[in-house]
Amino acid sequence: MTSSTTTGCLTKGLEEEVYTGTPDGDIVGMSHRVKDAMPNFHTEPDCRNSEFATAPHCDYEDLLQEFMGFRMRLRQHIKTHGDYTLVPGGSLSLGDTSEFHITDPNNVYYRYIRDAYG
Repeated sequence: MTSSTTTGCLTKGLEEEVYTGTPDGDIVGMSHRVKDAMPNFHTEPDCRNSEFATAPHCDYEDLLQEFMGFRMRLRQHIKTHGDYTLVPGGSLSLGDTSEFHITDPNNVYYRYIRDAYG
């Protein structure tokens, strides 16, 4: 995310989709719990990851602080449901890729993603 502001700086924002699961790396779908309890978090079609996006910032330090704040709050929240942590999804296989854990079967877009891409 980028945009120009009246001060002439180029603003930057970050979006992250993060998996939740056990310390052993077992992925546990919790996005519905996260979204319901935490402002600014969103579900993805697959319930195993949650999404958040920072506001645009001119200063990288401000961006980092907001980004890390989201991650820390998410980690604290999922610990209230048991021994869960954030799992680095970009570096782990989710196992059987034919399995899709739909977040909301009533959401037309989520059903489309599941049906079109598995």
